[in-house]
Amino acid sequence: MIVKTDAVVLRSIPFRDTSKIVTLYTRRYGRVSVVAKGAREIKSRFGAALEPMSHIQVVLFRRETRDLQTLTQADLVRPWLNLVNDLDKLSAGLRVIELVAQAMHDEDENPAAFNLIVQTLDRLNSAPPEAASTLLLFFQLRLAGVLGYQPTFDSCTLCGDPVLPDDEPTGVREPVGGYRTAAGPVVPFLIGRGGAACPTCALTHPAGYSVSPEAIRLVDTLLSARMDAALGLPIPPHLKIQVGEMLDAYLMQHVEGVKTSRTARVFGQMETDTAGRPLI
Repeated sequence: MIVKTDAVVLRSIPFRDTSKIVTLYTRRYGRVSVVAKGAREIKSRFGAALEPMSHIQVVLFRRETRDLQTLTQADLVRPWLNLVNDLDKLSAGLRVIELVAQAMHDEDENPAAFNLIVQTLDRLNSAPPEAASTLLLFFQLRLAGVLGYQPTFDSCTLCGDPVLPDDEPTGVREPVGGYRTAAGPVVPFLIGRGGAACPTCALTHPAGYSVSPEAIRLVDTLLSARMDAALGLPIPPHLKIQVGEMLDAYLMQHVEGVKTSRTARVFGQMETDTAGRPLI
């Protein structure tokens, strides 16, 4: 059966002498693996359409009994050229498609997830480089929600009481053993239960993971903000790192297939290797 659908390219690897196997996330069929015959030839009809992070419209020869479908046509919808011209944008964009490749299932249609991916990469393409890491945090939270695992940060995941009471900005009630550390107040994050704990519940449900009250406020703000509003938030770098690590741990706990970021490892090594030298 010949079918047409929009898709985002997640991964592309060589296959035999002249072809490629390409992993797509499609609007109509979820994650799909296809063979693009002749894609590695100099005059390939696919051109640059099969590069990762490309938004394309594809025509597939699809058989439900096959794991590997045949790609017959691919046309660029949005090239998103700015994603490859800046390391911050490239790193965030590659992590987006890495998470999608890990978290989404074959042949499982999810229009909300597809729209989120396209909107994120499109906005990342036009956003200033310093906003790339914020947009990645926004995407991670929204992806968790689309998959049915949206965490809770404004109220206690155990009793429903406020995590950070309005009359106590630090979120600390005394005496609360283990809730205030030498580095300052912390909020227990119960990863397995999907949210933060209030000071009272923290006494009887110790957490293996804790974050600062500022991190809780940031995540709660991101959950309620629209994408453009989130990008305008002034967020200190150390807070982005803290929230990013928390969300990585949360997704790995709840979403089967999500692993430690290979993208972060690669770009971390690049920063080490190029310290003090121009990136060329």
